[in-house]
Amino acid sequence: MNRQISRVSLIALGLLAALIVATTYWQTWASGGLAARQDNEIQRVAQLEIKRGLIYASNGKTVLAANVKKKAGGQTLYFRKYPQGSFAAQVIGYANQSLGRSGLEREENAYLTGSDANVQTILDMLSQRLRGATITGNNVVLTINAKVQKLAQSLLAGKCGAAVALNPQTGAIYAM
Repeated sequence: MNRQISRVSLIALGLLAALIVATTYWQTWASGGLAARQDNEIQRVAQLEIKRGLIYASNGKTVLAANVKKKAGGQTLYFRKYPQGSFAAQVIGYANQSLGRSGLEREENAYLTGSDANVQTILDMLSQRLRGATITGNNVVLTINAKVQKLAQSLLAGKCGAAVALNPQTGAIYAM
């Protein structure tokens, strides 16, 4: 009987040790990777409470990505809206609750949500939190020229191909 109890005790001790090692791994080393995943629901909902920055064309007037404010359960949530439709969609990408993010919406997510490491952004975000105001992200102005982009898209409509117009001296992309 003692031998059987010893075996069960060793197995239970081994399982407890495996549980402690696995929990330590997920809480310390893997936590950063888990938090950064696009399918992390906690992060997704938290980012819906932030008023993302707008994305403008080079003229600073044509809004390519904006926000729609909705109330849900006493909370104010901000969802992405693209007023120009599919205009420059391959550049802008999307920010969607169920699909995640792509394109500029993904690459500039930290800047658009005001969570980048810029000192001014950190101070602005801290000030907004202390006042209890809605956290507002930073706006992005692209070098995409609306007229040139529309021309490129209309010329390629229904055809297979690509068009890129850029300034070789500065690297500014006027159409893609």
